[in-house]
This record gives sequence, C-alpha cells and structure tokens, in this order.
Amino acid sequence: MRNRLLGCPRIEVDEGVARVAGELLAGADDRTGGNAGVGSNDAYIAAMADILDDAVLTDRVDGSRR
Repeated sequence: MRNRLLGCPRIEVDEGVARVAGELLAGADDRTGGNAGVGSNDAYIAAMADILDDAVLTDRVDGSRR
C-alpha cells in the first residue's frame, strides 16, 4: 500500500481547499442536524475530489461511519 501511495500526487492545502473543506463539513453537519462525525482529513480529501472533479474510493458503500 505504501508504494502505491507514493505514486499519488501530493497537493498543498491552501485557503481555497480549506474553504471548500469547511463548506463540505458544514453541509454535512446541517444535513444531520448536528455533528456529522466527519473528520477534517476526510473533509480535505472530499474537497480535493470536488475541486478536481474526481471520485473518492471507499469501502463504506452503505454510508455507515466507523
């Protein structure tokens, strides 16, 4: 896994990425009526996927949180 990750691009978190991550976190909290339980790292990943118009691979197909 580590070797595969080394081939992934590293992207700097700038003000724009942080803003999108914050908006996504706030939206998740609003939809659940409180703390959605989404961590900041997940928000940054989601923000980058949104900015790059790319998909996020996950094993949580049922929408559950661990």
